[in-house]
Amino acid sequence: MKSPLAGKTYRGKRLLFAALAVFALFGAACSSVGPQDFFATQQGSQADQADRLWDLTFGIAVVIFVIVEGLLVFTLFKFRQRPGREASQFHGNTKLEIILTIIPSLILAGIAVPTVQQIFDNSAKAEGSLEVRVIAHQFWWEYQYPDLDVVTANEMHLPVDKPIHL
Repeated sequence: MKSPLAGKTYRGKRLLFAALAVFALFGAACSSVGPQDFFATQQGSQADQADRLWDLTFGIAVVIFVIVEGLLVFTLFKFRQRPGREASQFHGNTKLEIILTIIPSLILAGIAVPTVQQIFDNSAKAEGSLEVRVIAHQFWWEYQYPDLDVVTANEMHLPVDKPIHL
């Protein structure tokens, strides 16, 4: 019995492998066994804030990815090797280097502002909240409740409908 890949070119084998990989990924995505959402349902205002921050950061990353990959594909096709054409050589472009330093810095600053704002919002202690100190030890966790004068090991107990401060 002949192999299904016998006689195929290297390019044909690569295309067949890529098609099988895509088919396997689509098949895995259609699974009814696993959850279809990546993140758990948010259970509080801080989780909602973190989710919004994640959405903002992910959106910015997707836009940057699409732009970079689009430029990469464009340059691959526009400047591919052709007969009778020799690649031009150039060294340094100060203006371009400054622009390519400033743009990522501005993007990072734009992401840093809401991130730092959320960190400070999350660290504020709500009025009437129960304080819980969490201490990591080797192989176990210690939970201290100073307001209640209680200490537990490996289990954190929280009251229902009462804010806590970690």
